[in-house]
Amino acid sequence: MKLVEDELHQKEPKIKCIYLTTTDKRHFYEKCGYEETTPRVRLNISSKLFSGNEEIFKNLLASQKQTTTNSHVILQKGSSIQRIETVWMKKRI
Repeated sequence: MKLVEDELHQKEPKIKCIYLTTTDKRHFYEKCGYEETTPRVRLNISSKLFSGNEEIFKNLLASQKQTTTNSHVILQKGSSIQRIETVWMKKRI
């Protein structure tokens, strides 16, 4: 993990934090220096819908308060749907 984090920091020095999700490796990431954090939203602003309004959407999402550190991922295999709890982790680099 440390090698990947160091390489990322060298390539992109403006990046201050790494975020990840895990379903079952929370303790491993804690040993690597990560801590639980609130869920993050990935905003894909490449759509024409967002053209010229990127800051409005970013501010709207930023104003939404999250009080929990877990979220869920939905897995579908065939006709069965499974909801699996995930934990968001963060580390300053």
